[in-house]
Amino acid sequence: ETSGPFSVETLEKYVDLLRENEIIEIRGISKGEKRYTRTLSDELAYDLTRTSAEKGIVIERIATKGHRSIYYCPKTDGTGIVLRTTFRPYQWEPRQKPLRDISGRIIKPRAMFQLPLAEKKGPFSSPSIEKLSGLLEKYELVEVHGVSEGDKRRVNRISEQLEFDLGQSMGRDVQHVHTKRFVSTFYCPNGKGIVLRIEGSRNN
Repeated sequence: ETSGPFSVETLEKYVDLLRENEIIEIRGISKGEKRYTRTLSDELAYDLTRTSAEKGIVIERIATKGHRSIYYCPKTDGTGIVLRTTFRPYQWEPRQKPLRDISGRIIKPRAMFQLPLAEKKGPFSSPSIEKLSGLLEKYELVEVHGVSEGDKRRVNRISEQLEFDLGQSMGRDVQHVHTKRFVSTFYCPNGKGIVLRIEGSRNN
């Protein structure tokens, strides 16, 4: 289950541990694929919350390092652990850093593509992949709107699938470099135009 989906037995075990301890560390998440660790960790938090039978219970990922994530489930009566944090269930998200080139200048996408409504959560049609591939070939940095619209917790996962499909189509390295709400930006360098400073620009 290191890459999901998570079984009912596993989820129930972790929910019981959280009820008892409030804070637990789960190891081995996305083992071997570090770039997906945070995405899977967030999905695990969502699944744990849904598994909990208690109304008002919210389980959140509060830290991730390597393939380990720490989860927090505060008691609803306020008698348990109170973290020194800005914890707000389902509302917190890291501030997105702007994309920059290697000289430090802020770079904005040069083209935009709107995902068809039927494809907002995948799978993606051949015409959409071909259109997006053409835009990336021409503009290198393209903004895709409507990614996982209506389900914010799956935006990164859907973006990674789109990244993979585009890479397969183009036969080149395509990178998902930025996400804000339901808008994801993809980058495919051609060696002649934009040289993006990737470090720190992706969802960290």
